[in-house]
Amino acid sequence: MKRFAWLLTLALTVTAVAVVAADKEKKKSTDKTKESEATQKEADSDRWMHVKLDAAQHIFADLTHGDLEAVRKQAQKMLVVNILENWLKSNEFTKKSAYQGQLNAFEFANKELIRQAEDDNLDGALDAWVKLSRSCVECHKLIRDPSK
Repeated sequence: MKRFAWLLTLALTVTAVAVVAADKEKKKSTDKTKESEATQKEADSDRWMHVKLDAAQHIFADLTHGDLEAVRKQAQKMLVVNILENWLKSNEFTKKSAYQGQLNAFEFANKELIRQAEDDNLDGALDAWVKLSRSCVECHKLIRDPSK
């Protein structure tokens, strides 16, 4: 009888240790998955930003060459990318009114840039590009320090 109790205790202990180890492994796996998802979201965000930055740089170059058709195309590209990016994002920060205000400023400046390029107004397009660039800087300031 003592042997049976001892075996039962041993079996229960081994089972408990296995369950605890499995729980720890599951937690590690979950933590790695969350970390991986966060890293992926950051990488996606970086990709969107690089596409918009590339378009903004092309716009600047096109403005210096006076190529308003190219400006219009790049601004439309940036507008589409921005719409897609905002549609795909879903976190608490994107719901804050200050961030939404910056998105609105960006979109307005981008649409104004397209309109000025279509009207063949180089000075108006340049002013719109400056406003667009300012909205990028202001938004990134907000992202870096959300308390402002």
